[in-house]
Amino acid sequence: MERTWDDASRAAWDSWMNARAYAGGSWKDAQKAAEQYWRDTKGKSKEGYDDFMSGVWRNYAAARDSAGWSWEDAQRAARESWDATKSKTKQTWDQATDTAWTNWLRGRAASGASWDELQGTLKERYEATKGTTKQSYDEWVKQARAAYDEAASGGGWWDSFSDRVACGWDAAKCRVKESLGMSAHAGKTPEEVRGEAHAKVDELYDAATHAEKAEL
Repeated sequence: MERTWDDASRAAWDSWMNARAYAGGSWKDAQKAAEQYWRDTKGKSKEGYDDFMSGVWRNYAAARDSAGWSWEDAQRAARESWDATKSKTKQTWDQATDTAWTNWLRGRAASGASWDELQGTLKERYEATKGTTKQSYDEWVKQARAAYDEAASGGGWWDSFSDRVACGWDAAKCRVKESLGMSAHAGKTPEEVRGEAHAKVDELYDAATHAEKAEL
């Protein structure tokens, strides 16, 4: 399906916002820019303010998690977002901070943070939640480690973001990703998947070149 200018503009906006977040932009600045963008485009997208801002927050937090901000900063930003949306989402702060914590832990794992360097933050988080979870430290850490290992075995946010940006510039890469399929990623490192993608690009290029020569 052919993309419209509105589609391209939205993709450019998302990439710009994600890059700004990854580079260290504050949530307040991101929220201000997002509100302006929504006002400018709401007539075209038909997207409600709450849905749009929720998506912006999720993308912002994922970018900052990948970039390596501290849990303290992540929690502070999550509180600002929760304060602004709790009347509509009906979500409790415990629910919001649990989601933010899980996403932070998984984001740090996927971006290459070692388990050892997260130990101090894990202990602080446990102390803050043990009254609610009623779990022992060992039980709580076992769950955290499972989430960490799962995230660490997959591709990181930055790799995914880079692929999306590259895909916007090079349609061949989009076709390669589609032809590989999600099943091709199972059990493979990002480096292996990228290697397959490059090989597939070369294969498509060679086939196209051969066909072009045959027509001459």
